[in-house]
Amino acid sequence: MKSFLGANLSIVHINDPGAGKPHMLMDTLPRVRERDIVNQFQRFGYGEEISKIKIILIDSETYAKAIAGVTKDVDLLIMGHHPKSRILAFLKDSTDERVADRINCPIMLVPLK
Repeated sequence: MKSFLGANLSIVHINDPGAGKPHMLMDTLPRVRERDIVNQFQRFGYGEEISKIKIILIDSETYAKAIAGVTKDVDLLIMGHHPKSRILAFLKDSTDERVADRINCPIMLVPLK
């Protein structure tokens, strides 16, 4: 898509501030680092392309607010989507719904399952 549209691409990942830190003897979310993202691109055969893509890592507990903050001047936001159970979807908005409420550009959702 980058070469077809002549677009500038950025990857944004939001780490929870507690990611990677032990918390009351429970497992926590892993902390994603730039090299983790680069390794994933290389593993899937896009090693050359990742050198042309800006990687933005942010620590924040409020994912929607953090994403909205870094997407002020973008033309399209592409987000991964984790489907919820019907009960959870009824009780709480998903992150992508909260992001959509805060930004002014279109969103393309990519199902992750």
